[in-house]
Amino acid sequence: MASAPPGPPAGASAQNVDYNSTVAAAAQSLINVLAQNLSQGQQEQGRTQQEPSSSVEQDMARSFPGFFTRKSNRGKRMMQSLKTCGTASTKTWRPFSFYAYLLNINAETTPTSSEEFDLAQAGLGKRHLNMSRDMGHEEFFRLLQDEYPKMQGLTGGWLLYKATGGQGKRRLIMIPPDSHGYTGTLIRSVTGSGRNTLFIVPLQHEFDVNPLPPDAIEFKSMPKAQCQTCKLKIMKRTKTAHGPSHLQGFCSGSRAKVTSHFSHPRRRILL
Repeated sequence: MASAPPGPPAGASAQNVDYNSTVAAAAQSLINVLAQNLSQGQQEQGRTQQEPSSSVEQDMARSFPGFFTRKSNRGKRMMQSLKTCGTASTKTWRPFSFYAYLLNINAETTPTSSEEFDLAQAGLGKRHLNMSRDMGHEEFFRLLQDEYPKMQGLTGGWLLYKATGGQGKRRLIMIPPDSHGYTGTLIRSVTGSGRNTLFIVPLQHEFDVNPLPPDAIEFKSMPKAQCQTCKLKIMKRTKTAHGPSHLQGFCSGSRAKVTSHFSHPRRRILL
C-alpha cells in the first residue's frame, strides 16, 4: 500500500504567511501614496483653473461694479445693485442760448438787408433767446410770445425753419416738429447748441411791418440813446433813420416840429 507524500515543513508555512502579509502591506502603502498624489494633483489643477477665472471676475468687477459684484454681495444686495443700475439716469440739462428770427409772412427765403431793418422797426426780426431748461412745446411758445408780443395774436399756426449755407438771400428749410412739438431737446439739436439761427414763419398770418414807437413793449430790452436834437430816447438800431427826419423838419416818434436845427439846435415849435 502506497504512502502519502510528505507535507511542507511547519517552519516554511510560517515564512510564507509572513511574506504574503508583507507584500500586501507594501501594496496597500503604494496604493495610498498613489491616491494621495492623485488627489493633490487634482487639487492643484483645480486651483490653476480657478485663478484665471477669479482674475477675470475681479477685472470685470472693477470695470463694471454695477453688474459684477463679489460673491459676498450675492442675493439681496446683488439684486439691489442691478436694480439701481438698470434705472434710467436723469441727465443734467445744460442751458444754452440761440438766435430766433420772426418773419412777417410765410416766406421761402431769408430777408434782405432793407427788409431786416423794416422788420426790426416793427418789433419783429432777430432776437437772442435763452433755453434755461428742457422746455415743452407750450412753454417754448410762451417764451416766443414774451420776446415777440405780436405773436400773442398769431392765428393759423407757425413753423420753424433754418437757412441753407452761404451769404445773402438764402433758401429756408422747414424743421418738422417731433411727436411732442418743438421741445428744448429738439431746439438744441437743430441749432447745434445755439450755433444756427431759427426762423419763425407764420403759416397763414401776416404781421404788420409799420414802425413802432420807441417806447413800445417790443423794445423794452433794447439799448437806447438820447437824440441830441429832440432829446428823445431812441433805439440805437434806428438812430440812423431818426436823424434825417430832423432835416425835413419833423422828429420821428414825437409831436415836435423842428424849424432849423443847423441855426437853432434847441428851437422847437409844438404842433
